[in-house]
Amino acid sequence: MAERVEAVLKAAKVLRAFDPQHRIMTVREISARTGIPRSTCHALCVTLVEARMLEAMHEGGYRLGPAVAWLGAQVFERIGLAEAATRTMENLAKHFGGDVQLGQYVAKGWIVYLHHVEHDGGLVHHRVGARVPAFRNACGRAAMSRFDQLEVADIMTRHPGVDLDPLLRDLTLTRERGFAVSDSSQPQIRSVAASILDAEGNAVGAVSVAQRRSVMNERRTLALGNAVRAAAQEISQRLATRGIRA
Repeated sequence: MAERVEAVLKAAKVLRAFDPQHRIMTVREISARTGIPRSTCHALCVTLVEARMLEAMHEGGYRLGPAVAWLGAQVFERIGLAEAATRTMENLAKHFGGDVQLGQYVAKGWIVYLHHVEHDGGLVHHRVGARVPAFRNACGRAAMSRFDQLEVADIMTRHPGVDLDPLLRDLTLTRERGFAVSDSSQPQIRSVAASILDAEGNAVGAVSVAQRRSVMNERRTLALGNAVRAAAQEISQRLATRGIRA
């Protein structure tokens, strides 16, 4: 068995310390989050900047660099989710209006937005590439509805202060009806989403449609939910036909 390289493990730990709540950090902050000594953190950061994995900020501190985005894009392209979903998303936007979004579920309870089709002038503010906690939006809840309660509970340990019981009830309802409904992601906007499955039946993400809350009565919400569920099934079937697994 080959020996592991401790410096590489530490560099990876530094990169993983960044998240949407910690986009820019000083060496002191990185050291505190990783447990790596400050002098070692500084040397790692300097090296990672040279490799374009980090960027040094003029005002001090570091943030993730362009090479990380390039590598991440290759992972998403490998799965082929955006390619499989684009045509279906365009049809959804054409027939139902609103803004259609595609989110991919990634480890530790996050949704990354991969594709966005605008029909009503850009109702939602999640840009492509944005990463948000899955439990806070319709796409994430649609994907999480496919998880068992233990997995959901484990995810939510990273979000202390959130009441687990209402979330579990909502995920159960989402699973039963086949789509998630969220009014809390953005003011005056209702999003409806359904989970997308890979060739092995695992939730890899979700497709959603967002419309103004003022036009989303119960009947329209149900109609849109059924349409989004059918769209997600179509995308899932495309992934299964291609044998794509997360």
